[in-house]
Amino acid sequence: MIDSHVHVVAADPVAYPLRRHHHLPPLSHLMLNTVTGVNLHEYRMEKFSGEGVPHQTVRLRRSPVFLHSEDGESEFAHPDRFPDIRVYVFEEDGERREWRRAPGNSMLTASKDDRVFVVDAVEANLTFGNGIRGKMVPAGSYNIAV
Repeated sequence: MIDSHVHVVAADPVAYPLRRHHHLPPLSHLMLNTVTGVNLHEYRMEKFSGEGVPHQTVRLRRSPVFLHSEDGESEFAHPDRFPDIRVYVFEEDGERREWRRAPGNSMLTASKDDRVFVVDAVEANLTFGNGIRGKMVPAGSYNIAV
């Protein structure tokens, strides 16, 4: 008859005697093999209506929003595979123009004619200018495309 139970011999037979239902030796180290991971999804074409008011804010459907750093540094091997946020606005003259993220993500250096916005990446809010610091979004029906 073959014994179907496996017996483990520990390094110290006095501390860990052989028995049919033995306990495992105490765990002294737990070393995990982990990596940093990011799960990105690209969503296209959310549309909003401009109200023609200072500091208009639009909230994107999904948060948080991934933004590239302004200095060109990236934590990804291929940052070109992850496009930055792009915003287009149909203006009063009927032309569609691209608006950019404000330098430093702040309106402090923007002039009244700069087509810029500020992004709250955690809450997924875009805030446009007030007409003094950054241009206001013109009033229109679904004239903002993100």
